[in-house]
Amino acid sequence: MTGESIGDTAMLLVPVLAFLVGGGLVALVYRQELRGMARTLNERSPRSGTRITCNFSDSALEGLGKAIETQLDERQAERLAREKDLSEFNQELSSFSHDVRTPLMGAKGYLQLARKSTDPDAEVRLLSNAESRIDNVRELLDQLYLYMKASDPESKYYMQRNKVLPILMNALFGEYPLFESRGWEPAIRFDDEGLAVSCDEVALGRIFENLVSNALKYGSSAPLVIQHGYVVTMENDVANPDAIDVSRLFDRFYQADASRSADGSGLGLATVSQLAHGMGMDVRAEVRDGVFRIALDLFPERSESALAAGD
Repeated sequence: MTGESIGDTAMLLVPVLAFLVGGGLVALVYRQELRGMARTLNERSPRSGTRITCNFSDSALEGLGKAIETQLDERQAERLAREKDLSEFNQELSSFSHDVRTPLMGAKGYLQLARKSTDPDAEVRLLSNAESRIDNVRELLDQLYLYMKASDPESKYYMQRNKVLPILMNALFGEYPLFESRGWEPAIRFDDEGLAVSCDEVALGRIFENLVSNALKYGSSAPLVIQHGYVVTMENDVANPDAIDVSRLFDRFYQADASRSADGSGLGLATVSQLAHGMGMDVRAEVRDGVFRIALDLFPERSESALAAGD
């Protein structure tokens, strides 16, 4: 090989060697940056605000760092939301425990009085009052169990085609003694008495039971039930409409009576909401002109289509 050809070959090798050396340096910098990111992630506590930094100006590394930060921010937001929800639940549960203790203490007091009583008639009345308080506790615990069951994401709904009116009538008949004691007769106006929808019969029955119970506890008149299309509305007068915060009606443990002196767990309508959404239904409420109204949309998609068509 001549000196000229050797020189030409050397000139060709210079950029190749430069590329290899430069590439090696770039790879080294990449490794250092990745190690730094890994170290930051390993040392970072769940509550830390430490950010991922990139000391080497490179779009790929910067993009990776931003993607990691986005994921970390989302996880932290989820954690904070869970902590907030847990804190609220603990506070609500504390109030609920007070609701349970109150009738229990009342039952205990009546039992103590009955034990000391020498009047058989008075003893019967005292024992009856104690039994009533224990029934209140059982109802509260039943409501809590039903709400927790309805809130379980693993809950199964056995969806079959069922007629709506018979399920509603069963719920109304179940409260017949209370209606009779108040001299109330619920009014029912169904456009289509044969209306049938896909639903879990037990869950829809529980929804109607809770709505009827709510109307009896907090209403000041017999309820009116109206069906039009796929929407069933239950309404009646309420004594103190200004005390009702409609935006919170379906929150767990919410009670319009801030002192929680009224009977109830504050879980009835929350359970209604959970069951309705679990079956793909919708529920909403309003208070207007002293009338409390809850609308259960049994088939939201069909109702929206009917509204769009001007029905």
